[in-house]
Amino acid sequence: MTHYVKAGNLQVAEELYQFINSEALPGTGLSSEQFWSGLDSLIHDLSLKNKALLAKRDDIQNAIHEWHKQNKHQFSFEEYKTFLQ
Repeated sequence: MTHYVKAGNLQVAEELYQFINSEALPGTGLSSEQFWSGLDSLIHDLSLKNKALLAKRDDIQNAIHEWHKQNKHQFSFEEYKTFLQ
């Protein structure tokens, strides 16, 4: 069972937390606090953009499904290509 450590607002697998702090960071000039704070900010900043992109992907996929339902008996590659473009 994976154990988690709190790093800022993040819940991080203990193994990853230990690896970053003891093996990845030494010699980089970054402190553990700087790294986890920066990662926390990055993840939270990008999460809104990621949600918007996933919603757009869902809209596109739904439109593709709908096109296939409406054209299942009369498929035309040229019309499909035009639709996709």
